[in-house]
Amino acid sequence: MTISASVIIPTHNRPAAVAETVDRCIKSARLVQADVVVVDDGSTPPLSLPHHSGVQVVRTAGVERSRARNQGACAARGELLLFVDDDITVAPDFVEQHLLASKEFGDVIGVGKISLPANSANTPFGRFRRTIEEPSQARPRGLVAEGNFCTAANMSIRRSTFLSLGGFDPAILSGEDQDLALRFSARGGRIAYLPEADVIHRDSVANIASYARRHEWGARAMAPFLRRYPARTENAARLQPGTSLRRARSPAEARRILSRRALSHEWVLRSLRGLIVGAERGGAGDRTLFHLYRMLLGLHLFRGFREGLATDGEAPMLPVPLSPSTRQTSQND
Repeated sequence: MTISASVIIPTHNRPAAVAETVDRCIKSARLVQADVVVVDDGSTPPLSLPHHSGVQVVRTAGVERSRARNQGACAARGELLLFVDDDITVAPDFVEQHLLASKEFGDVIGVGKISLPANSANTPFGRFRRTIEEPSQARPRGLVAEGNFCTAANMSIRRSTFLSLGGFDPAILSGEDQDLALRFSARGGRIAYLPEADVIHRDSVANIASYARRHEWGARAMAPFLRRYPARTENAARLQPGTSLRRARSPAEARRILSRRALSHEWVLRSLRGLIVGAERGGAGDRTLFHLYRMLLGLHLFRGFREGLATDGEAPMLPVPLSPSTRQTSQND
């Protein structure tokens, strides 16, 4: 039995990037008669796609990416939802590969492979990013054991399943894809890794300073996710920055927390960023630079987790099923 598909692309104030993504997605969707839904989340001015007729545009008022994706899902017509970010380049057979996997594995979350552009290997920072982002995808094709293996930059899920789960939780701004996967897995759902559904992530992050700041934001915004899943093994280190010295499990842990607090002050980070720029200009090798990159990234992550967990808050309530009748759409001219 053949099922239909919809590609959902949330965006905010990135007209050039999303136009390129939409162009590639249209070519891929056309091969299998899928539709493309772009969610313009409060762009100023509103997004216009005059050269992409037939694309459905959903207008939202700066509701952030989880709710924006949910609105796109409510407006979509396909039985299989494919989510990609607005800086993703897909192959001509991208939609077809997700559809074939859905037919093969059934009602699963399908997670595709995300690669960096080939020219990223030309710089030490680009090579460092590869060591951070690509190892998790060096796994066999098929069902995975991890209940949180998911990325909303390249994933598919049956529309009926997505709506019954309540979609992405708007209370979680970072880690919302992992949360969706965990809720799906908790009720017996399975996740499949699909390396054949390969995409290119062409973001604008060009150096370790902006990369570290972006990850600091992600760590800060992950606090609701951490509060929902405090017992998960991978969250132990993420929760440590929010631990008070009185509650440290040992003197060694207290010393680590105290030293990282001192090192994550802005003036220290500024000095470290300056040291890195000097080392790059001086032609330092990957081994030296990677050590400095990891140090800067780790301190920014520590500061992000600490600031996020310092805010008052409780674990968010689980989302309720979505209703397609809540959609807010307009056709692109």
